Amino acid sequence: MKQLLIETIRIDGGTQSRAAIDEATVTEYVEAIQAGAKMPPILCFHDGTDMWLAEGFHRYYAHVKAEKRNILAEVKQGTKEDAAWASAGANVTHGLRRTNADKRKAVEMALTLRPDLSDKAIADHCGVSESNAHAVKSRMVQGGQITPPDHRTGVDGKTYKMPSAPPSRPPSKPPTTPPTRPPATPPSAAKTATPPPQKTTVPFPAQPPATPPPSRRPGPQTGQVDETGHQIPDHLIPLWERREEVEDVLTLISQARVAVGAAQKVSDPLWAELNASSAMANLNATYDMIKGTKPHAVCPWCHGNLSDQCRACKGRGMIGSFAWGRAPKELQKGRK
Repeated sequence: MKQLLIETIRIDGGTQSRAAIDEATVTEYVEAIQAGAKMPPILCFHDGTDMWLAEGFHRYYAHVKAEKRNILAEVKQGTKEDAAWASAGANVTHGLRRTNADKRKAVEMALTLRPDLSDKAIADHCGVSESNAHAVKSRMVQGGQITPPDHRTGVDGKTYKMPSAPPSRPPSKPPTTPPTRPPATPPSAAKTATPPPQKTTVPFPAQPPATPPPSRRPGPQTGQVDETGHQIPDHLIPLWERREEVEDVLTLISQARVAVGAAQKVSDPLWAELNASSAMANLNATYDMIKGTKPHAVCPWCHGNLSDQCRACKGRGMIGSFAWGRAPKELQKGRK
């Protein structure tokens, strides 16, 4: 650890993995610094010339705002890219809770630096689900931001060659047979012969193609899996991807909890009429209830068939983590 001059630290190299700086958190850190609190060290990478900030941007801005000239830092030898890679894996288990936009940006940074890594390896480094890493990679590939490599590096560090796509076959044309004409009837026979009565026959209908029952939906084709590792049917993917909307609401509630807690600590007269303990309890209860609505797993009762009769998922095909925890073990085991 060492004290660094703040003016020597560079923050303009794209090493910030958060989508935005939370001003409320910066203000809270400023108050803590001015009160004499010791902040954890930031993380920097030194490439021999420049000092690149990798982790601790909120603490950095708080020191600047508090008009401090020095900041405690852990310094590692490495490039700007090393700093960006470390930043993509920062704040996974500590620090300010990451928003969905933060997670997406971290995955995008990691994929830009290491497009050869498997979805699992990227997910582990960035602290997101494998399905989220897969979805971000698919969007970046389709948008031309990254090019799929010819090899893949797994979590174990081993490199595997990507299988090449099988050559496409031209569609085969069905054989054509010329239509047969009935033999011509002699004129004399046409005048004298009386055609026998024709028996009307109804051709047997062809067997219709097998279709799933109305209550069933096609199985998964995209390969995305839920938090339990179970494949998600295609018709549930849009609902699964809307989990970020729940995360955004949870972030707002978290910010409200931080604001109430800060007001309670400093006895802010603006909040003098607020029962902080009761407000915090209500916010915590609301947070837990909303968190329970976040899709966690394909419903083990109706298997994602969107059945109006399924009381577990209420017809949406997926259940939250709380409902999954209450599901019988036999149903959970049958999903794997």
